[in-house]
Order: sequence, then C-alpha cells, then structure tokens
Amino acid sequence: MQEKKLDFCPDSGANDSLQANIISGEYDFEEAYVLAQKIFPFLKAYFRFEMEGRSNLPNCPFLMVGNHSGGLMCVDSYLLAAQYILWRQRPYLRFLVHDALMLFSQLPIGKILRKGGAIRADYAHAKKALEAGFSVLVYPGGEKENNRPFSRRHEVDFFGHVGYVQLALEAQVPIVPVVSIGAHETLIILGQLKVPSIANQIAEILGLNTQGLEKFTPQTHPISITFPWGVSIGHLPFLPLPAQITIQILPPIDISSYPPRAAQDPQIVGYIDRMVRGYLQAALDKLAKNRIPWIGKLESLNKWFFQKRANN
Repeated sequence: MQEKKLDFCPDSGANDSLQANIISGEYDFEEAYVLAQKIFPFLKAYFRFEMEGRSNLPNCPFLMVGNHSGGLMCVDSYLLAAQYILWRQRPYLRFLVHDALMLFSQLPIGKILRKGGAIRADYAHAKKALEAGFSVLVYPGGEKENNRPFSRRHEVDFFGHVGYVQLALEAQVPIVPVVSIGAHETLIILGQLKVPSIANQIAEILGLNTQGLEKFTPQTHPISITFPWGVSIGHLPFLPLPAQITIQILPPIDISSYPPRAAQDPQIVGYIDRMVRGYLQAALDKLAKNRIPWIGKLESLNKWFFQKRANN
C-alpha cells in the first residue's frame, strides 16, 4: 500500500535524515524486523489481532497517542510496534517505556526493547527523538490508565496528563490518535489496593536517598485475576488470556496552525487534549458496540475461523 502524504507534512527531508539516526539509542531496525518476524505470527494468531488505518499515517514525524490497557503485559503495545515494523513504515517509530522497565537494560528483554525502539518515558527524550526524525508513541494515561478496573476497560482516561500536547506543539508535529480494544480482557483487574510505597519505606529504614525513587516504584497496586496466579495483588508477570485485540489508527490531527509558544497556553493545550480524547473515546465506543468479551465481534471470529480452515 502506498503511503499517504498529507498536506501538513513539511518537505524538509526528515525521512532522509533517519538513515543517520537508525542506531540512535541502540535502535536497530533490521534486528527489530527479524525479531518481529519471529514473534508476530504467534501473537497475531493467539490474540486474533487486527490492525486498521495504515493509510492514516503521515510520512513525516508524528506523535502517536493511544489509550493504555492490559496491565503489566500491555500486549497491544507490542502488537502495534511489531506490526508497524513489519510494514517497514517510515518514519521509524520509537515508543516511550516506564523507568522500571528500562532498569532491565542489561537483561535480554531490555536489549530487545532498546533495539526495537524503546526509549525512556521522558519529555526530553521524546522531543529529541522527534527532532531526530523519528515518530513517537506515547500513552498519556500511563500506569493509572493501564491498571484501571475491568469495568472501565472501555473508557479513555489520561488522568489530566497533557504533556503530550505540549510536546507536539513544541516539536510542531501532527498528533495521530490510535485506539485499542481487547488488551484489557487479557486479565481482570478488580480494583486497586491503597498501600504506602514499600520501596520508599525500605529506603527510609536503610537511610537511603529516596529522591527520584518514585520513577521506579508503581503508582498502582491492582487486585487482579490472572493466569496462573488466580487472584493476585501488584504487578506479577502473567499469561495473558487469548482475548481478541483490535487496533485502529485514526486520521491525524493537524496542529500546525498553532505556534510552538502555544504549548504554554492552558486553553489551547486543554482544547487539543479534549479533541484527542474525544476522538479516541468515540472510536472506542464504536469498537465496543456489540463486542463479546474475549471473543470480540462475531464477524471477526468468523473471519478468523474461515482463514484457519483455508490455511488447513
């Protein structure tokens, strides 16, 4: 499919500059592509994954903004990243990752994340990536949205975080909303346990400096039903249930009529934030209509079933 060039994409040669930045932050597209080829087919079959809207992607750097789901595993994020890589889509996509995950940088999973495009979830890092010619994926709702109760799985909640709008305005890039459904059915989050930070308490007992420790400690303590633990508290790795997952890339939002200084205007920032969340919520409501939990829409199940029969 030919990439769609949108009018607000500047002819600045940003895509050409990407070649010089391919290994920036240890990002290695070819290695990421080989890895995606190995794991994506299994994940796609397991979650009966569907992704739509590729034609909505600009061919210049953009900020992709999505709803966050799935608890610790957040498998829709990896499905999105893998599909984007296998499309060989340009500009290349970097995605923001929680500090706690970046702590595993010396482990195999950490190296896979870095080479696949992960960067620390930090405003400065994201802006630098955009300026280098990459696109960036961000989930403004963060950990709180990612661990919201199962009963709120069809709600978009950024918890007042608007930094992504300021980032897009300062970097002068379009915002591409991306909506996901199904990942919050890979586990069942019953609610949250309100407990003080154990990490901070231990640090204080040991007389350690707790400054900045909040970046690595969870803000949520979900009470969940997961496999194989049953009822669990906190962020334990689990085997995701095989819920059907769908991701839709929505048309980009052009904010080029606003100057970079608009990032400091609360009214403009608030207006764009409401617009983005409104688009995401409307799309999520449409996807949720007539959806059967874990199964998805019946037409998707029928499509998957007949494809399996045809392959056999």
